[in-house]
Amino acid sequence: MNVEDGVWRLWRTEPGFSQRFTGYLADCSRIAGLWERSADGERWELDFELAYHRES
Repeated sequence: MNVEDGVWRLWRTEPGFSQRFTGYLADCSRIAGLWERSADGERWELDFELAYHRES
């Protein structure tokens, strides 16, 4: 996992099922991101998108 320049990246590399997440941090109250998956660790496909919003 790392966070750099407002981008949060998280990954899991396992034979047969790998995942990665990319989240974009905005104004300290929102994260827009997506999860991708791969069966072979080379070809990636969108799993799902998500958005978090912190209520004040």
